[in-house]
Amino acid sequence: MRGRRVTMASVAVAALTAAITGCTGAASTTSVPPGSASTAAATPTPGASAPSPAATAAPDAPSATAIPGSPSAAGTPPPGTPPPSAAATPTPVPDVADLRIAFVATAWCAKGSAHDILGAATDGADVTSLSCSRGQDIDPAWSPDGTRIAFASDRDGQWDVWVMDADGSDQVRLTDDPADDAHPAWSPDGARLAFESRRDTAKNTADLWVMNADGSGQERLLEMPGNEQYPDWSPDGKLIAFSHFGGTGSPGIWTVRSDGTKAGVIAAGALHSPAWSPDGRWIALDGEPGGCKFDVYVMAADGRRMRQLTDSPRCGDYDKHPSWSPDGRALVFSSQGRATDRNEEELYTVPFEGGEPTLIVPYRVEKLYSGPYDPAWSPTR
Repeated sequence: MRGRRVTMASVAVAALTAAITGCTGAASTTSVPPGSASTAAATPTPGASAPSPAATAAPDAPSATAIPGSPSAAGTPPPGTPPPSAAATPTPVPDVADLRIAFVATAWCAKGSAHDILGAATDGADVTSLSCSRGQDIDPAWSPDGTRIAFASDRDGQWDVWVMDADGSDQVRLTDDPADDAHPAWSPDGARLAFESRRDTAKNTADLWVMNADGSGQERLLEMPGNEQYPDWSPDGKLIAFSHFGGTGSPGIWTVRSDGTKAGVIAAGALHSPAWSPDGRWIALDGEPGGCKFDVYVMAADGRRMRQLTDSPRCGDYDKHPSWSPDGRALVFSSQGRATDRNEEELYTVPFEGGEPTLIVPYRVEKLYSGPYDPAWSPTR
């Protein structure tokens, strides 16, 4: 993580009135002492079961799925109920309840700040700085009740997991280790966080760890040869999906039980950033199966019936970091290549059933000095 590049409403957005309203919370230097780390490692068992999204899926026999080019989604019933209407009127100081999408960008809201966590309404309005610290803040993850945001920060010279209230206040460090800790993910009851860490390993690769929501009880959940990254908890709390690559074992999307047992691949390939749908029937992800560009895909929770949702314009472009709307009918993602300036990133939404992506936060917004990326949609309506 250290030294890596941190790149990760309407298409017409004729006059986006979003304005950075400044930093709304101050960071606390209070650190919650981490617990002692367990060195016990679970032995991965390929072929783990996953919850079945339909009667046609066989949860006890997941298989790697060849990724289709871009099949039609016609006839696929979207999960959930009709989406809520997006906020329509920007306000000078938006209510935190209206900031439903968190993301990363450079706002320079504090001296020495780099990447920060910001919030916006679902139509891209009311862009507001939240974390606003010296250093880099990335990897936002909403708590299940929408009141807090976990994230990773190097503000103290090392990458640790932090948490703050949804308005940016009460920022507290949860981990304190010289190794890199990043990509936090909440359990569905809000009691625990999964995250990736490079601590206690001579191979300098990432393992999956878990801790209590206050930072106590930190222990390694799973150790495999290679990297285990981008964890995401299933809505029933039984499984954690993650991306595995490098070392031995099939690269792709894996699941592991929340107690660290029975890990297995459900979809093999150059696939990353798994995200469970709110009803637990689907997993969104990004990947580059053709080896040229990243796009957003969805698949059943057992890894079958994968289909392509986005088609980034050119080789070298990407659509990444999908996150579900709370009703499961749409996803938000970051895209590089659709903008006029191909080096900049923007935020788009796309319906679950497929269709043309809709621009919500362009790369040129007042006082936003880099394009937005790595969005996270609040799980609350």
